[in-house]
Amino acid sequence: MTAQRLLLDTGNLNMFHQSIGSLTLLDDYRRWRDRVFIDELFKSESRGASSDTQGGYYYPNTKTKSNSTTLNSYSATEYASERFKFNVKTDLLEVVKSLRKYRRTLKGDNKEELTKSIENLIDAYSLHLDDCIKSIYWLSKYEYPLKQMSFNEMDLKKIHSVKNYNERLELVDILCKYWEADLDLKTTTYSKENMDNKLYRRSSPQIISKMVDRLGITNVDGAYYKLSDDIKKDLYAYTASFIDSDGYITIDKNYNPRVGLVATGDRGKAFMIQIQKELGIGKLHLDQKSPQGTRPVNRLNFYSQGDVHELLTKCRPHFRMKGKNADLLLELVRMKKSYKKADWYKQRCEEIFKLMKYENHKDHVGYDFTKYGIDFETVAKLHDNCKMGTMDDLEGILKEDDVNEAIDELEEVAEEFDLSEHDWSSVDDASDYLFEHKVLDEEE
Repeated sequence: MTAQRLLLDTGNLNMFHQSIGSLTLLDDYRRWRDRVFIDELFKSESRGASSDTQGGYYYPNTKTKSNSTTLNSYSATEYASERFKFNVKTDLLEVVKSLRKYRRTLKGDNKEELTKSIENLIDAYSLHLDDCIKSIYWLSKYEYPLKQMSFNEMDLKKIHSVKNYNERLELVDILCKYWEADLDLKTTTYSKENMDNKLYRRSSPQIISKMVDRLGITNVDGAYYKLSDDIKKDLYAYTASFIDSDGYITIDKNYNPRVGLVATGDRGKAFMIQIQKELGIGKLHLDQKSPQGTRPVNRLNFYSQGDVHELLTKCRPHFRMKGKNADLLLELVRMKKSYKKADWYKQRCEEIFKLMKYENHKDHVGYDFTKYGIDFETVAKLHDNCKMGTMDDLEGILKEDDVNEAIDELEEVAEEFDLSEHDWSSVDDASDYLFEHKVLDEEE
């Protein structure tokens, strides 16, 4: 049955008739297929207008129905520009764009299935273009050069409408010249004889390699990628948005800070390499196996407290989703650096671990928070128990004590030694400076 359907889809009706032996079966199959399409159409109509979150009906130029039977009419301008028709160049691209946008919200098998659906939609359009080319019988021998050119459905429609013999001959001549030029290009070798001596010296592999490095271009399996200058200008804003969408901020069970960026495929690999060069920190993990068996996963991870503190401090003003995660990790890094012996250190580490679990999984339906001892009613209290203010006060006291000790030592020097008026003036000025610029500034 599968083979018979393939024969029908390819348009080979004679072979299809022979495979089933009856025209009645052909009619039955067509009626069955029509019923399937009609059922799907009714389902779409019942859901309402399609969107990024649900399936439904779709009319060109984003038209919707005012009620269950009445479609908002198209204007005269829209009719003149034929926007009431489904335009592959605009409408199909819009559908694919919205599907890819919705795919970002999915994970696991659902994401993989939607990816296959998008690929099937693109493949179907490619097959449709192939069928359009085959329908232009007088270009059948020149199908290869035509496919090497950029065209869309409307271009093929215009070519199909050409009836004049001389115009057809001109089109065939253009395709032949294009084909010959493509063959000449493929047979052209890179050598000194084919170009000027000065240009040849400037185009040597060594010179090109140095230019690639100087321009910040990354080579991944023969494909070249370059980080946009706009991203470099706002590097930490872009990094923050990337962490918000495709990164993570967390801590492990030993209370070690962890920050990472994740991307897939060759483009993601090139991006990870280039962003690591620009940031100057972090450790790369490239071409890792995906748990879903899809494209390789590439990661840029930050393990050391110094790297984590530097990255989150510069990215913090730009976070939109993971701001609280960044605050918790900055608090933890500061505690681990100077307050491991404080009596509240261990308890606060446990609280930060719970809060981080909550912030990372609060939107996951059905997530079991009880296994980590997380109570929704006490989350706000744990946030309020932040030790950043306590650490500020302790460090302020230490700084003030150091300044007071320095002033006392200066006064002891003045009392112990018989200083001249000039010497005494210098010591007195130093004491006043410390008091005015350190003690008073801290109090203000």
